[in-house]
Amino acid sequence: MSNLYQLPNKEEVLDKASYWLAELEKGLDHQKEIELGEWLNQAPINKEIFFELTGMWDKMDSLSRLKDLFPLPVDRPVQKQFGAQIIFASVLLIAVFTSVFTLTDTFNFESELIQVTELKNDAEQLYTTNIGEKSTITLIDGSQLILNTNSSIKTMFTEDERHIYLERGEINVQVAHDKSRPFFVHAGDNIVEAVGTEFNLEIIDGQKIELIVTEGKVLVTVIDRPASDRPKTDSNNQTAVTNHKKLTITMVEGDKIILGSDDEKVERITAEDIKVNLSWRGGNLFFRGESLEKIIKEIERYTQVEFEIVDEDLKRIRVAGLFKAGDVKGLLETLEKNFNVTNKKIGNNKILLSNYSDKTD
Repeated sequence: MSNLYQLPNKEEVLDKASYWLAELEKGLDHQKEIELGEWLNQAPINKEIFFELTGMWDKMDSLSRLKDLFPLPVDRPVQKQFGAQIIFASVLLIAVFTSVFTLTDTFNFESELIQVTELKNDAEQLYTTNIGEKSTITLIDGSQLILNTNSSIKTMFTEDERHIYLERGEINVQVAHDKSRPFFVHAGDNIVEAVGTEFNLEIIDGQKIELIVTEGKVLVTVIDRPASDRPKTDSNNQTAVTNHKKLTITMVEGDKIILGSDDEKVERITAEDIKVNLSWRGGNLFFRGESLEKIIKEIERYTQVEFEIVDEDLKRIRVAGLFKAGDVKGLLETLEKNFNVTNKKIGNNKILLSNYSDKTD
């Protein structure tokens, strides 16, 4: 008799957990309840991942039934279910394709690819990632940055200050503590000063800046100057900022703001919200009922392929699930299976999505 026990594969568990979420949304009969219970008890990781997904998916009325069927690790809030249909899927996110596009091409979003350009000295560098790439870098002061897809930053360090310029894309910042040298991140007309902290910055819609503080405290300053007018370094290697402050905001862990929006108000978000917003760091994207139109827009950040949703009704379909980098075929098959959404390839880098009834040869 063998004493070997094969541990569950995490990816397989994610797939199975998403399957059971879909079944739960449809409604479980007695036999399905037994099968779900058996699967949850097969291995601790099954419960861990399943309840983590249900915690992130906080808009399912069906969650209340879980408390009766199975013991939850913690009490979770139960909110009203969406009225529209929901896709639950653990499929792979669309990513970069070769020059000849095929539906079976894949891309490894986990690869740590980055371009580094040395500028004037070791303290001034340019870091970039291409579409679909993600990279973790450690700066000369020990601070750690994670660059998301299609991102670019410039670093400028002096003896007295540390400056990061977010040119495009999204970064997650973990600041090394150094009271003698303040740490600033510049994005558009905004300066974020870190105070021993961790935060996430993303340029959205070309102009707006989304800032989420995940640890510590930051001071956000909106200044009256063009984004291209950076602090100048004089002959003594000292950085001078001559622009006038417009607004200063103090933010702490769990705060979120959209700078450049009509209503620049700090919003409190939950730990689960933070997990969802930062799931890209692990090569995942988690959706909790956003419209297909919004989700496709997010997916297009990770691929050179353009999607066009032909039917207006399809744009309003709401989708939920954990999506991973690598398998466009899986995503398209899920859309077709759940909502009769067909796809048609146009050239090398465009896909049309439409209702099955509208499909033409």
